[in-house]
Amino acid sequence: MTVRAKIIALVAAGVILPVLLVSLVIISSVRTDAVDKFDNQSKSEISYVDALFSMYLNNLAENAAFFARADAVQNIMPNSIESYANQPVKKMTPESNSPQEQAAFSLFNDFGETHPDLAYIWLGTADKGYLQWPHGNSGENYDPTKKGW
Repeated sequence: MTVRAKIIALVAAGVILPVLLVSLVIISSVRTDAVDKFDNQSKSEISYVDALFSMYLNNLAENAAFFARADAVQNIMPNSIESYANQPVKKMTPESNSPQEQAAFSLFNDFGETHPDLAYIWLGTADKGYLQWPHGNSGENYDPTKKGW
């Protein structure tokens, strides 16, 4: 190897090696920073979604507690809610059934009208009575005691 080649190799190594080392340090630093930012952003988004789910579930629990404490629901007696077990599909008519069913349906209706995003309110009793808001048809041989509520 000539002296000139040795000088060129030494200068090239003197330039390339530091550039390579600086590049590796910068790439590592940028990568670490990106991973940290992604981790922080992900935790922030997960925390936000968790808060939304918690609010939703708390709202459902509060609504269920409201209905459980309502006089119209507490005054329901055995066999006061129409049973659709062992019956074909038919239109539900809570306004023409027992006074307890009428009162409960009126409560459901008032609640439903003040909560426009609400799709259904259901009530099932141990004696197979079933009430739902809004009006609808019963299921064939519908037995609410076989539901996992």
